[in-house]
Amino acid sequence: MERKKASLRNRGKRDWKGVNVVSVLCVAGTRPEIIKMAPVIKALQRYSDVDLAFIHSGQHYDTNMSKVFIKELDIPQPDENIKVGSGSYAESTPKVLA
Repeated sequence: MERKKASLRNRGKRDWKGVNVVSVLCVAGTRPEIIKMAPVIKALQRYSDVDLAFIHSGQHYDTNMSKVFIKELDIPQPDENIKVGSGSYAESTPKVLA
């Protein structure tokens, strides 16, 4: 399945058939989150009126481990990696939200 490049600028836009396009932002940062989000991402990809952006926060910053899970779960590579790194919740949460 070919996936169009996600863009949050499509919020409130309509596709060529006049159907509302819904923008969805999926954020995952740890391997367990990637595993949990995989079925959600796959389900959202089935809808042509969903503009999906997949962001990796980089909390588990071992890229190879994340890529293995992404490949094995057959989900697309993240559109962005914001490279938060590891740390306490108090340190990482503001970085993810920024």
